[in-house]
Amino acid sequence: MHNLQDSALGGFAHEITTEMTLPAPLPTVWQAITDFAAYSRWNPFITEIQGEPTTGARLRITLQQPNGTSPMRFSPRILLCEREQELTWQGRFLLPGILTGVHSFRLEHDSDGQTHLVHREVFTGILVPFFKRAMAESTRTGFELMNDALAQEVQRRCQQQ
Repeated sequence: MHNLQDSALGGFAHEITTEMTLPAPLPTVWQAITDFAAYSRWNPFITEIQGEPTTGARLRITLQQPNGTSPMRFSPRILLCEREQELTWQGRFLLPGILTGVHSFRLEHDSDGQTHLVHREVFTGILVPFFKRAMAESTRTGFELMNDALAQEVQRRCQQQ
């Protein structure tokens, strides 16, 4: 678990980052991440995304926390969709400054034909100190579950090619 400028922002920011190497070429991983219609089939954390993977697009996302609580629904906006490199969206709770999350997938091609994934969320806002522990535990677990499922999904896609 990484903290992002906690001291400089008085504890009003928190970062969660996971990384893994996926056993598939970058185009296959990118296709799996941006094939929103397939999320309900393979993704245990982000169980549904409606919308298009284009910069500026508004998404409708359903997220299932690993602790079994009711699904969360939110409508983030894509800040950056750079083919085979990065997908980043931003969601807010109520008003700017209350609770904002910037979620990103960054991909890098490894020399051995695999893909390195950096899966990250940066939370900012006045509610961060109150929810930091719960966000850190459930979000990190959700990321890890999703990353493992993504690895299985890209392996499945490679076998179908």
